[in-house]
Amino acid sequence: MKIINSTRWESAGLRKIFGACLKELRRREGKTIRPSKRWRISVVDHRTNWVGGFAYYDSTTLTMKLPLPDGERFRRIRGNKIKSWPPKKSERLILTPNVKFSQEVADVFFHELGHCIGVRHSQAQRVDWETGRDVCRGATIERQFMAWIQETITEDFILQEEVEAQAPKKDVIADRHGRAVANLKRAETRHKLATTLLKKWRKKVRYYEAKIAARGSV
Repeated sequence: MKIINSTRWESAGLRKIFGACLKELRRREGKTIRPSKRWRISVVDHRTNWVGGFAYYDSTTLTMKLPLPDGERFRRIRGNKIKSWPPKKSERLILTPNVKFSQEVADVFFHELGHCIGVRHSQAQRVDWETGRDVCRGATIERQFMAWIQETITEDFILQEEVEAQAPKKDVIADRHGRAVANLKRAETRHKLATTLLKKWRKKVRYYEAKIAARGSV
């Protein structure tokens, strides 16, 4: 399974959910389901409050669209799309990622897997995982997995935002002090060497001056 993740959600959490769903689908469908390593899953940002996606029929390629992981999941007002970015305050709905959100991701993933194995939209209604109510027609296979999702996708599957490690703030004074100490040590070493050489050559000069003086007195 190859995941191309262009969102801020942790790839490890997505892989855990997708892997569990694919395993369960293969357990039920048998060898007709292609091996996990052949699946290609793209994950992109979705600037709404719901999880979406699309897939190709009879393929192993699908795309998942996830709300932004910054605590603000954006909603449509009276059925209209958000026309400008960033949305107005009236268009914002604060929803912290939780178990329900992870279950919604699994539900939509099963929906797209249904397309991948050749299932088209049916008259069955889809479920809003926040409210538990039917929201629209057009399910594929996800309703068959509702009980499994509720039993399996629990706290261990809660998605987290991938937080980049912040580089420690550079202490300019300390850095310059360190360079100064290093340069001082090198200067002291050079000074010691120069002092040693000075003594050596002074001694040599005195030696040869004494030789010359002795030769002139003969």
